[in-house]
Order: sequence, then C-alpha cells, then structure tokens
Amino acid sequence: MTRIYLFLVLAAVLSAAACEEPEVINGEPEIRVNQIGFYPEAVKQVITVNLPEDEFSVRDVQSKTEVFRGKLVRAGTWDGTDEKSIRVGDFSGLTAPGTYVIQVSGAEVSYPFTIGADVYHDVFHAAIKSYYFQRASVAIPEEYGGVWARKAGHPDTDLVLQEETGRTGRWSSPGGWYDAGDYGKYVVNAGITVWTLQALAELYPDAVGDNLDIPESGNGRSDLLDEIKYELDWLITMQDEDGGVFFKVAPIRGWPGFVLPEDDLAQRYVIGKSTTSTLNFALAAAQGARVFQAVLPDYAADLKERAVRAFAWAEQHPTAAEPVEAEGSGSYGDTEYGDEFFAAAAELYITTGDPHYFSRIEATLKTPHITGPAGWQNVNNLGYFSLAALPSALPAALREAVTREIVRYADALVDQINANPYRIPMTAEDFIWGSNSVLLNEVLTLGFAFRITDDTRYLAAIDMSVDYIFGKNAVGYSFVTGYGSKTPMRPHHRPSRAGSARDPVPGLLAGGPNRNQEDGLMYGTE
Repeated sequence: MTRIYLFLVLAAVLSAAACEEPEVINGEPEIRVNQIGFYPEAVKQVITVNLPEDEFSVRDVQSKTEVFRGKLVRAGTWDGTDEKSIRVGDFSGLTAPGTYVIQVSGAEVSYPFTIGADVYHDVFHAAIKSYYFQRASVAIPEEYGGVWARKAGHPDTDLVLQEETGRTGRWSSPGGWYDAGDYGKYVVNAGITVWTLQALAELYPDAVGDNLDIPESGNGRSDLLDEIKYELDWLITMQDEDGGVFFKVAPIRGWPGFVLPEDDLAQRYVIGKSTTSTLNFALAAAQGARVFQAVLPDYAADLKERAVRAFAWAEQHPTAAEPVEAEGSGSYGDTEYGDEFFAAAAELYITTGDPHYFSRIEATLKTPHITGPAGWQNVNNLGYFSLAALPSALPAALREAVTREIVRYADALVDQINANPYRIPMTAEDFIWGSNSVLLNEVLTLGFAFRITDDTRYLAAIDMSVDYIFGKNAVGYSFVTGYGSKTPMRPHHRPSRAGSARDPVPGLLAGGPNRNQEDGLMYGTE
C-alpha cells in the first residue's frame, strides 16, 4: 500500500484502526514509540522521557535476540518549558520484517510494534469502515457491525424547518454521518471531510476495493465511493429549492444524552442556511462530479449542476451567517467567507473550465499564501491542493506559483518537525480541542508537497508525524481506539459510551491533548 494513503484517511476522518499484538507486553511508559509499526523503508524513531541512558537496542519479540543498537540523543524539552528531558533514537536502518520492542538499560522495554510492507493495511481499511459506524437513520446489523451492532435511530424524515432557514413546515433529510461526538449532522464539517476522502479517490482510484464488509460490498464499486456517496446523498437533501444549503440537522432544546441513536427521541430540526454551508456543499459536489463520472455518470452530472446552483446562491448571499441557534448543537461560527469562495470556485473551475470561476480565483493565485493547516473554518488550502495536483486549464505560471507556495509551507513544516523534540509540526498553541486534527491537516500539506514534487523529505516528515498518533507522544497513548497497546477507552462518542460492548467502536481517533482542558476534569501534575 502506498505510504501516503494512510495520512489522507487520518486527516479526513479523525479515525484509524490497528491490529492485535501476538503477545501482551507491559511497555515502559517512559519509552514512546509507534505502537502499530513501520514500513521497512520508513523513518523509525523512539522517544525516551526522563531516562538517563544514551543507548537503546531493538529486540525481536519471537527470538528474544537483539537485532539493532543505537544512540539516544538529547532532544531538549518541550517548548522550552517542560522539565522532562527528551531523547530521540533512530533505528531506520532496521528493515527486516518482524515484531519488535525497544529496550533501554536492560530492563525497560517499549510496547511491541511491527515492521512490514503491509503494516498499515488493516489501519487504512478500518479507517474507511469507521464511517459506516457513523451512519445515521439506519441500523448497524451484527453481520457488519459485530458487537457494535445497533438499531436504527434518527430517521430524519419529519424534521421541523427552524425559522433561520427562512422556511416553514417540514423537511426530509435522512442519512449522512453523525458528528464525531453528538448526533447532529453538519454541512460545514462534511465539506472538508468529503473533500479529503474524494481527494484520496481521485488521486488513488484503486486504493480501496469492494470488500470492506459494509452493505454495499460486492456491488462492483469501491467501498470508499459507496461510503462517500452515503454522505453526499444526505448533503443533496440539505439543498433548498433556491440552491442554498441548510446548515445542520439537530435538536434545539439541549444536547442528547449519552444514549444510543434509537433512544434519542427528541424532535430534530433543519437549522439555518448560510454562505459557508452552501459553499462547502458546492466544493464537495463539484469535486464529486469528477470522482463519480466514470462509475455513476448521471449522479455526477447532478452533482455538478447542484454545485453550480449552490455557488450562484452564495454569490447572491455572500455574507449569510451561520444560525444563532446552538442549544443542542455546535455553532461552527465563521465570518470569513473568502476561503470558502476560493475553494469552491477552484473545484468548479477544475470540473467545468468555466472562466467565471477562474475570475473568482485569479487574484488569489497571483499571490498564494498558506497561513496554517486546513480545517472546517479555513478551507483555502483545499483549493491550492487541487489546483496544484490535478489537470485543469489553469495557466502554467499560476500553477507554478501555487506549487511554490505549497513547497514553501511544507519546507517550514519539515524544519519545525526536525526542531521539535517529539518530531511533530506543532507548537504549544496548537494543542486545542481536536489537536490531532491540527497535526494531521499539517501532514496533509506534506502529502500534497510529496505528490507534486516526489521529494522524499516530505515522506520522512509524514512518517515522524504519524508516529505521534500511534504512540510516540507526550502521553504514550496510541490515540486510536482498539489499536495499539495503550488506547483510549472512553472517547467522546455516544454510541460507544451507550452501547453494551466493553470496548469503544474501533478505529476512532481521540481528539488529542487539549491545553484548555475543556472536559472539566481535574488533572494531576505527574
């Protein structure tokens, strides 16, 4: 499997997966390493914290023999303020397939990890399937969901049109994916998520087969496209007759409890209609028109027509704000509309070649500037990535300008990774709610830099950053549920918390360390 598939999926879904280890090993908490493993040719590093030793060895789990020995080099402290002393060891020279542990001072050993050409195979495919567990309005039968099977909930066929939609009456909007933590369905979240998954499908059309064990498996079409279509079908139901797109589906009198979907019986509403939701729909639909052209041409044509109408509505309503109503749902406020206009126009220009959309992006492309990672609140980068990586009528000089900017920003990320003791492109200010999303969307830029340059420095930077997700981090967790030796057991995920299974749904990625500690819990200093 191509190494950059994984980061594309992780950046999209905030979810991943992992495999069981053949032996239970209690890892030393001061030794931090990717608990899943490494491709043979990948950069391989280990972190030790507050250990005085300056050497480490790698031991084969099966034979108990030492297969590699290396130095632990002082890497400083975190952000210059952490009292913990950090050392980094590199064992990239070890390429033989197998299962290993890191050993320090003859006693402390790490959690086990694997080296192999297919080490991320299960991770990658389970990351895609994790969306299946997020499907609204349908049951998850045991045949496909195992111990995480559940009944259907939230049919969403008799929704009340909340006043901020500008409509009255009832509306039907079934399907789609639940939000990561609650049972709301949000168009602005869907925009960047669907875009990233469709980028994977467009750049690597053979990445996912027809065998992920979901209801559509065996229909002759990639299960990645099947899962994307489930969300696109819902997005289509959110488009109003005038081309504008409603903002979200959610209750209005308080958040749902930690109950299963079938037990959440509160009346749900279609809430708001904004410029941001409409343009997020436009960018996903315009891109989808290309992705589905070869397999569902009529569907693709409908997506293109809908994207055109959505963009036209946004041009007529360029500052329509998000709804005020947020008593039982996220507000997702955003008063900067330029990034949505740029990204949607870029996708429409690539899809249609219409000079009108070029006129909407030309000025930005003359002086392109990446200021940070992509996110639901800033989708500018998505337009840059598509214009640099995909064929279009874009003039060569402008394409080169975009490429230079992506490379400039990616080079800065590489420098930041090499200077950071944990080898990640993060500063203390980046550890907010969903900090792992910040990290992975920085990695997304590195991936596109590699795609357009073939410079393996960016692959090395991706390797080091993804290691953080799977255990080479300050808390020693593999942040994905069910994958790795030390994983989260109580994610902010209602089906997992309310279901009868002991373990949470596998393949969910925890949001990550949050310096604001908004969960309301008290933490010790040790």
